[in-house]
Amino acid sequence: NHYVPKLILRKFDGKISTYNLQTKELKFNQKLEKVFVAKKMYSKEIETMLNEKVENEFARVLNYKILRSSDECILSRQEVNLVKKFLVLAMLRTKDAEYFSGLKAEKSRETVKKYYNFEESAEIRSFSSFDYWMQTIRCILETKSLFDVQKNSRATAIAVYWASVFMSGYIAIWDSTISKEEFVIMDQGMTSEHEKTRFFPPLNDDMIKRGYLIEQLKNMKSVESSYNKNTILKYTQ
Repeated sequence: NHYVPKLILRKFDGKISTYNLQTKELKFNQKLEKVFVAKKMYSKEIETMLNEKVENEFARVLNYKILRSSDECILSRQEVNLVKKFLVLAMLRTKDAEYFSGLKAEKSRETVKKYYNFEESAEIRSFSSFDYWMQTIRCILETKSLFDVQKNSRATAIAVYWASVFMSGYIAIWDSTISKEEFVIMDQGMTSEHEKTRFFPPLNDDMIKRGYLIEQLKNMKSVESSYNKNTILKYTQ
């Protein structure tokens, strides 16, 4: 099972280079079949549902609308919901998502009960960590809109919480046609630092990215490329 969908990996090249943050290992020109993949990671049912209910539809919007747009890209409300569903699943299907779901489950139960008047069923609470994880993905796949997740009596607290977070956010699309900068794909699913819990006013509500760049700037005693320093200065100012 690919925990980063192949439809995304294909946009990079026929082969892809990876860097492992834990082992510090850099591998060049790997086949797509060999990266971001694990054996029997999902149930067969979930693997099929991911493909049929989200990936195929999202690929059409990506290939024939988003990537073919020049100056303006207008998405229907249904297409926006589809993109958001794809993104929340990108986070919930990652390699460490089973552990993450179990770690955050109790806190999510408290949050959704308080703010969304949703309470997880006793049956769902009794699930093993794997079954709980699969049910989290399943109840999102089964809904037409992320707004409907909490209407599902068999939804998990994790699913209700993250469906709400993604539906309350905006979608932004970056194009590197002019800058020619390369994109880096990460396997943790989240594509933005702008989570509600991470806002920090002194840094203009951009704690992680802005804070990281300021730290890098402080550490730049000798900078080989003035372009890199100017780029960071422009952002931090």
